[in-house]
Amino acid sequence: MNEQPTIVKAISITPDNITYECPDCRTKYKKDGKPFKSAKPFLHTHGNDTKSADNRTEYRSHHAVKDGMKTFTNVEIVIDDNTLKFGFDGLIEEMEIDPLIVV
Repeated sequence: MNEQPTIVKAISITPDNITYECPDCRTKYKKDGKPFKSAKPFLHTHGNDTKSADNRTEYRSHHAVKDGMKTFTNVEIVIDDNTLKFGFDGLIEEMEIDPLIVV
């Protein structure tokens, strides 16, 4: 079975992690398995194998947050100029962000 990948944009990247907002997973679910209206999209985090801040596409798979949800086996994470890049030499200073408030 050849599944189409889900293409997502990375929200942020550090030397250790890449974070993206999942289009399917939510933060809170009812007992019947449906998400609450107030639930926010779930943020998935994967490792940054290259430890690089370079723009690129990373290929990963994610696992559903709740049993019975659709699980994508292929995710393409796009890292581009809009991706927040923290912890790389000079990038926080260039963006004028206080490193103490970066979580």
